[in-house]
Amino acid sequence: MTSTPPTRLLYSAWFCPYAQRAWMALNHLSIPHELIESLTVDPVTEAYVKNPDLLRVNPKGLVPTLVVGHSPSEIIKCESIDIVRDLFEESGTDKKKLEAWCDDSHLYNRLVSSPFYRVLMKQDKKEKEEGWADLLAGLNSFSEKLEWRDGSDGDRAISFYGSQHDSPCMVDFVVFPWVHRLYLLEHYCGYDLINDVSNDVNDKIRKWQSKME
Repeated sequence: MTSTPPTRLLYSAWFCPYAQRAWMALNHLSIPHELIESLTVDPVTEAYVKNPDLLRVNPKGLVPTLVVGHSPSEIIKCESIDIVRDLFEESGTDKKKLEAWCDDSHLYNRLVSSPFYRVLMKQDKKEKEEGWADLLAGLNSFSEKLEWRDGSDGDRAISFYGSQHDSPCMVDFVVFPWVHRLYLLEHYCGYDLINDVSNDVNDKIRKWQSKME
């Protein structure tokens, strides 16, 4: 007799790139879950209002927070890369391959995610420019590891090297939310990828982005 899989609750926020990693992986892997929007903005104070249930399981009130199972034996996971890793492991990904993906995920978290925020948040022009240069270097490195494959639907697929067939791997989900938000750097900071990387790199990144979307 097959046992019913444990309930999964994902406390999320639609605008959070870290939470996006988790819900994209859950959907891609077809893992049953309930998505709970957990951060709203108070119209008067403009401060975040956090879901009380989120605060119960994660007093810091951070998203993503994934709850597996039921109280009092529920398992609570809060780090986005760890959540995505565990989801791929549950889905039967080879452990050696998963270990390599995890290393690359942490690498590109450092090379892409961190400089993205330096560009967006720093006020000093030099710090912004240094952040942009580091982000470009990270995206150049990432693009070198994107590989084309023949997709199961007859179309060509592109994903991080080492992924299985035409399916995105863990690293794709870790990097994508920031590439998806590059328009913010163009709108608020005046930086545009097409102006500062080769046409080949821009084309490869944008086609990968389109496939991921």
